[in-house]
Amino acid sequence: AVVTNIGAGDHLGLNYITTVEDLAVLKRVIVVNVAPTGYAVLNAADPIVVAMAPKCPGGIIYFAMDPHNPVLTTHRAQGKRAICVDGDAIVVSEGNWRESLLLRDIPLTRQGSIGFQVENVMASIGAAWSAGMDWAVIRAGLASFVSDSDNAPGRFNVMNFRGATVIADYGHNPDAMRALVNAVNGIPAKRRSVVISGAGDRRDEDIREQTAILGEAFDDFILPNGSEAYAWEGGLFHDGRAQDLFEQVQEPFFNPREMNLPGPDTLAEALRKSSYAPGFQKWIGNKAWKNDEQLNYFAYRSLVEFLKEPFFRPFDSRFDAYQGGEKNILTKTEKRGLKIFKTTAACADCHFLHAKSWTAPLLSDFGYDNLGVPSLGKKDPGLFAVTDDPEHMGKFKAPSLRNIALTAPYMHNGSIPTLREVLEFYNVRDLQPPRWPKTDYPKTVNHDDMGDLGLSEQEIDELLAFLKTLSDRSLLKKPKGQLFPNAPAGTPGTLDRKLHFPDWTHRLHPAFPGK
Repeated sequence: AVVTNIGAGDHLGLNYITTVEDLAVLKRVIVVNVAPTGYAVLNAADPIVVAMAPKCPGGIIYFAMDPHNPVLTTHRAQGKRAICVDGDAIVVSEGNWRESLLLRDIPLTRQGSIGFQVENVMASIGAAWSAGMDWAVIRAGLASFVSDSDNAPGRFNVMNFRGATVIADYGHNPDAMRALVNAVNGIPAKRRSVVISGAGDRRDEDIREQTAILGEAFDDFILPNGSEAYAWEGGLFHDGRAQDLFEQVQEPFFNPREMNLPGPDTLAEALRKSSYAPGFQKWIGNKAWKNDEQLNYFAYRSLVEFLKEPFFRPFDSRFDAYQGGEKNILTKTEKRGLKIFKTTAACADCHFLHAKSWTAPLLSDFGYDNLGVPSLGKKDPGLFAVTDDPEHMGKFKAPSLRNIALTAPYMHNGSIPTLREVLEFYNVRDLQPPRWPKTDYPKTVNHDDMGDLGLSEQEIDELLAFLKTLSDRSLLKKPKGQLFPNAPAGTPGTLDRKLHFPDWTHRLHPAFPGK
């Protein structure tokens, strides 16, 4: 039996299967019926799948992308069968025995760049292993299998057409769309377009989430009738000028308002003089160490990987606990604030309370708007600087509200000093113009959704109380003098969340090792 994942669920709402727990019971049927001498091959990174293991009469083979996955490591320490990715290879182990299969020898994974195919390969290896297949046969099968329209129609079929790369995939649930986006991000491109249709028997909420995921990831979003759905979303920095973390981490080194280094050669020289230089040199090798371009490339990549660390994304606020079922963890005042957030203040229209592009809500739709923020310092055209579209003048990305109570001052230019004043600004901006200085680009200001909300002072107090519940408790408890908080136990590792990190522009860098 093989169970690759349950995730957020699929086919929900059909045949009385309405929750992921219902779906798990159904998919568990094959695990329950494994022979005592057989095996169930289970995804160690999916807790709902892991929970099936005690019901299996036979043995368990766990697989996971992360070799440090706690379920996998415990299983492996007990001498039992395990499969994981370690560097550039899939490693199969049982007791002291090991077998390595290089990802470069498995075309389906495209050198290991397509995460969901790597997971599929690990699951298939587990199935073949449990059936007692010879390893030479398994290697030959993996080397020869191609996911094309003849062999596996609609399953990430990659084709070339008039100089473009075309991918056909029958992903039909939010998890599949995230996996697809991550795979596409691993393929360098000047522009990405998507044509989408949805399975008609899916819930409306699932179809909406799928389109939102794809809308964030592609430049052009085309419906089956040929029309284009368009809304500018995503990107990093307030104006979205960076496409991913690799682009973002480079800018502070050379930005006049930050480190203001004169050029890449200066950065490379500073790296060679750093306290961590010996270890860094050993990691990247002497050849790259002596080459400014390559040295800087590895510095950027190191920063990107650091920013993926679990302590940056613990999702352990009191609001998260409330969403997870701890209904008494919020006070009555905070619960009233949450209701105002959803209704009267309409904050949830842009700061989504449901998970969208991550496993937990990021509290933003990552869309753009001109809020009429008070002028302060040099004018910033916002999204217009990226798109050159006059309609985008002065529009900035809606930020995540996680830890919002800890990040004063507010707005893209820091023009509002306190969180309460932000709420007052949204509430009465258009009613008390003398209180707020003029804005930089008045023609594109949003007057429909804010500026006259009609909230009372008590409602603002309640809304403010709720916003304070969005602070991560691990951050609030960080010991004095410690640079970073401790990630809560059980926070998924980077590899377990690989599909959620857009990460592809490093492949366009001249020093990319794969060129």
